[in-house]
Amino acid sequence: MEMSYLIELYKNEELNRISGFLHFMKQMDINDVYEGYRQLRDYDAPQRQNPYFVDSHNGIASSGSASTRREEHLALALFNATRAKKEFILPDGRRIDFIDYQTPLKAKQGDKGIGKVDLFAVIDNKNPAVVELKIDGAKGAYADSPLHALLEGLAYCSIIEANSATISKEVATKYALQLSATAPALVVLAPEDYWINYLKNQKAGDWLPELINMSNKLTKELGIEILLLAMADAGFKKGLDGVAAKLTGECQLVSVESLASSH
Repeated sequence: MEMSYLIELYKNEELNRISGFLHFMKQMDINDVYEGYRQLRDYDAPQRQNPYFVDSHNGIASSGSASTRREEHLALALFNATRAKKEFILPDGRRIDFIDYQTPLKAKQGDKGIGKVDLFAVIDNKNPAVVELKIDGAKGAYADSPLHALLEGLAYCSIIEANSATISKEVATKYALQLSATAPALVVLAPEDYWINYLKNQKAGDWLPELINMSNKLTKELGIEILLLAMADAGFKKGLDGVAAKLTGECQLVSVESLASSH
């Protein structure tokens, strides 16, 4: 299987060049992105025979004493917090629950460029959401750019939408939730520091207005709600040796636009 346009797009190395991703974003033809989404959704999306929500996802890292990526531990911590009945509230007052992590999308090994959804979420107990999670490295290394995160999440939304009937049946059986028939929302989620590092880096340029503008166009054309969210007080403990990862901070959700205006 060849990679679809949308998957090839988010894997372009230029997206993660701090001094290059804004220029890349300005040069993109948004119509190609629309068409790439529809092509992946309507023709190229893999269709799994195995479940999307696997029983082995118990909130504990499978790596034992070895440390997986910080991003995966944070995802586990958010999932475990939801299971412990913590309420995560979006800036507009709606609730979001993180009901699964590392949700598989591949139907076969040859599905090139397709990974797993960092977190599968539900907004107000009915609207599905793909959460693309980012966090900087332990030593301050930059994570993937906001543009990379948006386009990767968009590709995964397309695959989820293509398989919405199957996924809705699984969610109803496993979680007793009735999903709406709407396209999944896309939530690009990261601790405040991730966003601030990109916002304050002069080499990155004034990228946020361009990203918001692109998000608004995608929402209007494709019917996908896009939320760019920062987590305030996003401390967490890794889960190793069979111990579950857990949040140590309040992890309040704020819009990146409001975060930028306060800095």
